[in-house]
Amino acid sequence: MTTIASTARARHRRLHAAPAPHPAGTPRPRMHDLTIGPWQLRVDPAATRAAHATPDAAGESCQCRECRNMDAAFALPDAVPAELRALLAALGAEHATWARRFHVDALDSGLHLYGGWLHVVGELVAGPECRTPIGDGAIFELALEPLGARAAVGFSRTIQLPPDVLAGRPLVQVELQVELPWVLAEPPEASREQPAAATRAD
Repeated sequence: MTTIASTARARHRRLHAAPAPHPAGTPRPRMHDLTIGPWQLRVDPAATRAAHATPDAAGESCQCRECRNMDAAFALPDAVPAELRALLAALGAEHATWARRFHVDALDSGLHLYGGWLHVVGELVAGPECRTPIGDGAIFELALEPLGARAAVGFSRTIQLPPDVLAGRPLVQVELQVELPWVLAEPPEASREQPAAATRAD
């Protein structure tokens, strides 16, 4: 059974936003430095927020029952782990469109494991690549950091399926896994696992 605990590396994690100092009376810099596990990022939350708020930010369009449940869970204040909410806010991605999202498994706990990725404006300054292609690159291995008990995150310089509105911007790909409750009135569809990325626990 696939779980967050079994697919992400357990290590001490830090998340803090530290805007660079600026002289009094000058505009506050848009770029913010973040350290998340082994990754150092420089991101522009305001630019990410503005871009994803436009109609051109349309991303993943799957409307299967499992994907609609993920969307519905993210619209509820308490269904998504607080640690993941805080990370997305720090990145300016609270309402970001998913480039790709998928249902991985129904868990014994009653929760559902989801995966996917989205994009934020900025750069991955330092840290390992979280995605490692396997074979011809049709599948890949993920090395993610736990983010609380029900989520995991990783960052990649490999940019796949970015929305058109972000074309030409420096981007970071944010890889996520999260365990979510079933919140739709409709029951889940028949079990059918997606061909998700392989994930390792180091």
